[in-house]
Amino acid sequence: MAVLCDLMNFMLQPAQQALTYDKGYFYPGPAVGGVPLRMAPQESQNAIGEYGRAKYAALIADTPMELPLEPT
Repeated sequence: MAVLCDLMNFMLQPAQQALTYDKGYFYPGPAVGGVPLRMAPQESQNAIGEYGRAKYAALIADTPMELPLEPT
């Protein structure tokens, strides 16, 4: 259990979360807040800069979120 907790703490650090930008597969980005695109590797920044669109941020912000169904 201690190893899993250490792994989760490591994975949720901003520097590690910045890697989740990848090439836009997980757009809009990391699971934790405060990790801007400028922290991502340059290759990820280039890919998102080339294929990303300004309207995506508004679409994500304005679209209602649907939560998963309850287990019951």
